[in-house]
Amino acid sequence: MKVLSFGRALVVASAMVWMFAFAGVTGAWADGVARSWVGGVDDDWSTAGNWSPAGVPAAGDDVTIGAGFEVTLSGATAELGSFVLTGAGAKLTMKEPTRAAIADCVTVLRAKTVSITEGAVVTHVANTQT
Repeated sequence: MKVLSFGRALVVASAMVWMFAFAGVTGAWADGVARSWVGGVDDDWSTAGNWSPAGVPAAGDDVTIGAGFEVTLSGATAELGSFVLTGAGAKLTMKEPTRAAIADCVTVLRAKTVSITEGAVVTHVANTQT
């Protein structure tokens, strides 16, 4: 009887481990949202009101910054599903965060795929603030 109880507990525990492992593997890109930059508030990537639908891009999101928009990224993005910078005047400036605010932090754009089309520009500038 004890062996049977132990066996059932082991099967249930194994099934739970596989469920959590599967959820962890598929969850990163499974529920992404298509987000486009609309600006209007400021040029900061981290301002929710600059995106449509509203919200800072999260893990799995497919992000597009179109022609004529200039966006500043300070810090690291979530693991995006995709990032597209497209059209004349589309510009992403990657700026190191202020050292006073965050020690030893870098600016990183992370995405499963990255596309930068003709006319779009990515720049990196050092932060001169301390």
